[in-house]
Amino acid sequence: MISQVQVPVSVFQIPYQRATEIAKLLLSSGANPEIIEYKAGCSALHYAAAENNQQICKLLIQHGANPGLRCSQGFSPEAYARASGHNELADLLHRIQHHRYPGQKKRTQQNDQGWCKMQDATTQRCFYYNRLTKESTWDRPAVMSTHIDAAPHALPRKSSSTSDADKEARFKAESEREALQRQLMIVQKRLYKAQIRADQESKQAAQMARVAQEADARFAQELAALKANPSAALNESDPDALQAHLARLTAQFEAAKQQELDRLRESYERQREEERNDLERQRHEERERYHQELEIRMQEMQRLEHQLAREVKEKRRYYNEVEDLKGSIRVCARVRPLCAEDQRQGLSEAVEVFGNNIKVTHERKDKSGSKSTSKTWTFDKALGPQRTQNDVFEDTERLVQSALDGYNVCIFAYGQTGAGKTFTMTGTPEHPGILPRAASTLFATMQTQRELMDFTVELYMCELHLDTLVDLLQEPSSPRSEDIAPNSSRRKALAVKKDQFGVVYVENITIVPIESEAELINRVRVGVARRATDSTRMNDLSSRSHLIISITVKGESKVSGEVTSGKMTLVDLAGSERAEKSGAVGQTFKEATSINKALSALGEVINALSTNAKHIPYRNNPLTQLMSDSIGGNAKTLMIVNVSAAASNAAETMASLNFAARCKSIKNAATKGFETRELALLRKEIAKLRAANKVTPPTKVSQGALAHSRGLAVK
Repeated sequence: MISQVQVPVSVFQIPYQRATEIAKLLLSSGANPEIIEYKAGCSALHYAAAENNQQICKLLIQHGANPGLRCSQGFSPEAYARASGHNELADLLHRIQHHRYPGQKKRTQQNDQGWCKMQDATTQRCFYYNRLTKESTWDRPAVMSTHIDAAPHALPRKSSSTSDADKEARFKAESEREALQRQLMIVQKRLYKAQIRADQESKQAAQMARVAQEADARFAQELAALKANPSAALNESDPDALQAHLARLTAQFEAAKQQELDRLRESYERQREEERNDLERQRHEERERYHQELEIRMQEMQRLEHQLAREVKEKRRYYNEVEDLKGSIRVCARVRPLCAEDQRQGLSEAVEVFGNNIKVTHERKDKSGSKSTSKTWTFDKALGPQRTQNDVFEDTERLVQSALDGYNVCIFAYGQTGAGKTFTMTGTPEHPGILPRAASTLFATMQTQRELMDFTVELYMCELHLDTLVDLLQEPSSPRSEDIAPNSSRRKALAVKKDQFGVVYVENITIVPIESEAELINRVRVGVARRATDSTRMNDLSSRSHLIISITVKGESKVSGEVTSGKMTLVDLAGSERAEKSGAVGQTFKEATSINKALSALGEVINALSTNAKHIPYRNNPLTQLMSDSIGGNAKTLMIVNVSAAASNAAETMASLNFAARCKSIKNAATKGFETRELALLRKEIAKLRAANKVTPPTKVSQGALAHSRGLAVK
C-alpha cells in the first residue's frame, strides 16, 4: 500500500520548490513520514533537518513525523540540524518536540524497555515517556513495542474531495507498485530456485570433498605403512599382484569417474529441464497476462467505440429534429470517385471532403495565364468517394418512419450527368441504393406495428421525358396506350394536379397496391427498365428523363381509429449536361435541351424560395409542379447532390454545390396527415352511397386525387 512508501531522499536533491511539491503530494496521498532509510537508519525528517529545509520539516511533522525519532546512531533530527550549523531549525525542532510532548514532572513507574509512567503537572493526566528514545504517548505501550510500531504516524485516508491530480498520481503510483511487485515476485522465485540449486551444489561439493578426504586418508595410511615396513612392501611387490592391484584400482577409478559423470550429467539435464520449464512457464504466464490485458483493452475500446457511435447517432438525431422543427431542406453532398476512364486519362481530383465540409479547387487557363479558384461549402452531411451506400441511407431511414407517421417525405438526387445519381437512388443488386433499402425498412417497420396499425401501400411511377409525363407502370394491354416503349412518342401524356389538401398527384396514372417488399422492388425494376436512356460521351447509360417514384402509406389505428396517410417521393433527376461535352445530337440533343429546361425551371423556383419572393413559379414546368409540395411545401425533404471528383468537371461541380446551398436555405412546413375515426367512417359511408346511386363527387377532385387524399382509399 502507499502508506508504506517513504518520502524518498532524492527529493532533497532537486530544486527546493519542486521537492516541496513532491513531498506534499506523497504525504497527502498517505505516505508514511517515519519509515527508516535502511542504510543510515534515518528518516526523511533527519535529511530535511540536515538540508535546512524548514518547509518540508513542518510538512512532515504535520503529517505525523516524530521530531524526537532517533537514527541508528542515536541522533535526533535536532542533532542533525545543529551538526550542520542550522541552529534556527534546531531550535524550532526543539520547541516543537517539547510543545507536542507536554512537561514531564512526576515519574511514577518505569518498565524494562525504558518506558515510565508520568503525570502532567497541568492537566494531571497520566502519560508514558521513554527515557531512552525520548518519546512520549498518552496510551500505554506494549513491553516489546516501539513508538514506530504503535502507529501514531498512521494518516487517515484522503477524503472523497481528493483532486483529480492527486487521484491520477495515486493511480500511477499504484500501477508502478503493482508492476514492481510482479517483477519482485519473479526475481524472488528465481532467487529461491537459485538458492535451492546452490544448496544442492554445496551438498555435492561437500560429498566430493568428503570422498577426497577419505581417499587422502587411505593414501596417507598406506604411505605411513610403507614407511614403517619398507621391506614387507618390497617382498609383496610381486609384479603380477601389483599389476592386478593396479587394474583393480584403475577399474574402481573409472567406475567412480563414470558414476560421477553420470550423476553430474543427470543433475545438469534435470537442472536444464527445470530451467526450461520455468522459462516456458514464465513465458506462458507473461503471454496470458498480456493477452488478458489486451482483451481488456480491446473490450474497453469496443465499448468506447459503441458509446461514441451511439452518441454520434443521438447527436445526429437531435440535430435532425431541430432541422425538422426549423423546416429546412436537409442537404447531403456525395462525391463520386474517379472512374476507370478518368484514371486512364490521368485526371486529377479537384474535390476534398473534411467533416461536413466539401472544398472544390478549379484550375482554368485564359490569355493571362493559369488561375486557381477554390471554395468551401458546409452541408448537413458530406460523403467522400470512399463512403458506402449504407452511409448514404443513415439519414434516410428516419424519413421512412416519418412517412409511416403520416408525413409527406421527399428524397431527390441532383447533379451533373454521370455523377452517380441513379446509383445512389436505385443502386445495383450488389450495392442497393436508397429505394431498396427504404422498401426493406418500410415493410420491416410495418411488421413491428401490425398489432397496433393496419397499413396499405400504393405505388405509382412516371418520368418527365421531353416535357411530357409518361406512366411507367402502365401495362401493354391497357387501353390507355398502344405502345409503352421508352422512346415512343405515342405514350399518353399525364397531367399534374393537387388535391384539396395540397398534395401533388398525377391524374389518371396507374396506381398499384403493394403487399410486400419483393413486390415493390420488382415493380420499380420494371418501371426503371421502361425509362428512357441513351449513351453519351460522359455516360454509357445516361438517363434521358426525370424519374418520379411515389409510395403512399396509409395506416389506421386499431386503438383510436385515427387514419394517417403519408407519401414518400423519390426523384432521380436527369443530369445537367453541355452538348459539347456529352456529344448530344439529334434526339439526344432534344432530350438534353428538355432536361436543362426543367432543371432551369427548378433553379428559378429555388431562387424565388431562397429570396422569399412573393411569386413562386411552380407552373413553369411539369417538374416543378411535381415537386411543389416537396420544395417549399409541406414535406420533409432530403436533397442528395452528387458531384464528380474529376478536375475536368470542377465548374459543373461548383455549380451543383451552389444550387444545393441555395436549397438548404429553403424552409418547408411539414404537417401530419390524419383523420379521426368518425371522419373516416363518414367518408367511407358517403363513398358507398355515391357508388350505389352512381353520383359523382361535387368537387373538382378526381378519383386519382381521392386516392392520395389523407386517410381516404379508393377501392
